[in-house]
Amino acid sequence: MTFCDDIFYIAEKNDECVVDNAHENEVSHPSHYVALNPEPITFIRDKDYLTGSALKYIFRAGHKGGADENVDMGKAAWYLRELVNEQGGQTVIAILRGVYWDIIDRQLAPAGRTREVRDRLTEFMSAISHDHLSDYIPEEK
Repeated sequence: MTFCDDIFYIAEKNDECVVDNAHENEVSHPSHYVALNPEPITFIRDKDYLTGSALKYIFRAGHKGGADENVDMGKAAWYLRELVNEQGGQTVIAILRGVYWDIIDRQLAPAGRTREVRDRLTEFMSAISHDHLSDYIPEEK
């Protein structure tokens, strides 16, 4: 695979480039993240895997076309529960508080996103404090 003018190409045996129809932006800046300003990667780049994964789902919940917001919230809770098991509830609450202030400092746009994400982070901090993260995770059938 080679890159040519922001489009991925697949080289055939005769070394000719053939368009794969996958634009780089669909890979590095999918629409359900570009609509979130700033993109979640801004906040998760320096986080560990569990924290970053939880934050990704918290940020995108309700914004990925056709995806159920509750599914993303359940995924976020699953990662947070794993993080609590690994690091303890107080540490995870401190991590989320740090993200909370980071969001305020960066001033999410549109302005309503700040409140939306702050509310979700506050909700998860409360769930961690009361050991209720499992309430967000659907039971397996």
